[in-house]
Amino acid sequence: MGLDRADCRILRRLNSSNETPGPALKNRINKLLESGFVEEKNFGEVAITLRGQLELARWRFRKLPRSRYAISGPLPGGNMLEKIFKSSQST
Repeated sequence: MGLDRADCRILRRLNSSNETPGPALKNRINKLLESGFVEEKNFGEVAITLRGQLELARWRFRKLPRSRYAISGPLPGGNMLEKIFKSSQST
């Protein structure tokens, strides 16, 4: 489930302080509770969960450009370095 601006705004407010949102946002809070982004505390207070913080971070950095290059697998010449380090350790 993705977030929209209103949900993101609620999560930001909960992340910055333990302020309880007003009753006008009850439907939004219920939706966030069902998705696991917030949890209920004592006396009806809500707090952001770790999952909500992760989703908030994803929302924040969603427009970053993707890297053009990705390195996967062993590095070229990595075996050569391993041989050098292994040989220097054995002597």
